[in-house]
Amino acid sequence: MDLWFSEFHAPDVKLSIRVDKHIFSQHSDVQRIDVFESKEFGRILTLDGQIMLTERDEFIYAEMITHVPMAVHKNAKDILVIGAGDGGVIRELTRYDRVQHIDLVEMDPLVVEVCRKFLPENAYRFDDERVSLYHENVLKFLRKCENQYDLIIVDSNDPFGAGESLFTKEFYGNCYKALREHGIMVNQLVGFMCLKFVFYGLSRITSGTLFGDFNVASFKSSIWYYYLPNGLQQWAFVYLIFGLFVPILISIILNKICHIAHSSIFKKV
Repeated sequence: MDLWFSEFHAPDVKLSIRVDKHIFSQHSDVQRIDVFESKEFGRILTLDGQIMLTERDEFIYAEMITHVPMAVHKNAKDILVIGAGDGGVIRELTRYDRVQHIDLVEMDPLVVEVCRKFLPENAYRFDDERVSLYHENVLKFLRKCENQYDLIIVDSNDPFGAGESLFTKEFYGNCYKALREHGIMVNQLVGFMCLKFVFYGLSRITSGTLFGDFNVASFKSSIWYYYLPNGLQQWAFVYLIFGLFVPILISIILNKICHIAHSSIFKKV
């Protein structure tokens, strides 16, 4: 019997992947967590029926959301990571000797536990001595922070349902206060099908006098498991750069790099 996992994008649109085994399923206090085994993508982690990562392509997301801001901010030493309970972002950050401390706020401890067990290639750096792990509400955590971080990486769910609280004026205002001068915040903004809606909302949130002078730059990265007949679904990231100018040209440069990388990947497969 064929076993398929389907992720629904709209009433008339879904992505389906053939899976060999459904190796884990449990409801935590926050969400439903599932892990599937597949021939095409390896192990797949889903939260509330939405794909968070696959073993085959998770490195694309983790590397792009981590190494680009680290390349821009040459002195980022104290870092806050929000979400990212799979461990991919932590794995990439701990490659830097200059990083002194990383606070990871993941509300759901079961996500970390599941990834330690089923996705060890992602989660093996949680025990790095520079990493402090907090299982609490991120809004409450941020209210206690001021002028504390050089970089904030928000590896959140999409801005719907439980993830909506991370796309509010309170959240961005608290992130602003938590950043030091020249600090950077980077956030994923879902696929480009939703980008117009999200960018409009973000521009409204960050407008006015709440944040003072800052610059916004965006770049995009293509995620393998969203390969569709009409091309690759592209995942967007946005920077809120406070006191530090990063030209929007970075988006064009990274887009070119992504196309080169994809061409190389397809030749090998």
